[in-house]
Amino acid sequence: MTLIVVTISGLIATTTMAQAKTIHSVTGDFRAVSSWQKTVSTWYGPGFYGNQTASGKIMLSNCARNVQSWKKHPRKYILFGAANPNQSLPLGTWVEINYNGVHLVIEVADRGPNSRTLELMGATRSYLDYYGKKLLKQDKIKHYTIFSGNQTLSWRIVKKI
Repeated sequence: MTLIVVTISGLIATTTMAQAKTIHSVTGDFRAVSSWQKTVSTWYGPGFYGNQTASGKIMLSNCARNVQSWKKHPRKYILFGAANPNQSLPLGTWVEINYNGVHLVIEVADRGPNSRTLELMGATRSYLDYYGKKLLKQDKIKHYTIFSGNQTLSWRIVKKI
């Protein structure tokens, strides 16, 4: 087992995994509590930024000012999250997503109009693409495709420890 600690904009998260390159977008230690599942997902955001999600948090874009607001008031705002349109996951569930070798831990904070398992919020999609390109340049992953449209990703439920 390897303990991995990655810092993103001053936010630290750790996970215990065997030889995995993992990036997390939230603070804390996480442990997987379910097996990996696959789903076709898209993303949403621009028209919904500033609106309240089903969990009561306000959805933010990932501009610098909003990141600062989220850091100061993480219970009021959601920056890295997803919607669970088919309502199979309770609001507040932590989910680790894996897309082309880039891993993020996000919170299920919204519902949506379709039957997909996960719909990523705009800031989550931006971070996936940013770190995907970064890991590709560093030769830590071999392939990365921009997350847009109907893309397949893997996800599993994790527990904050």
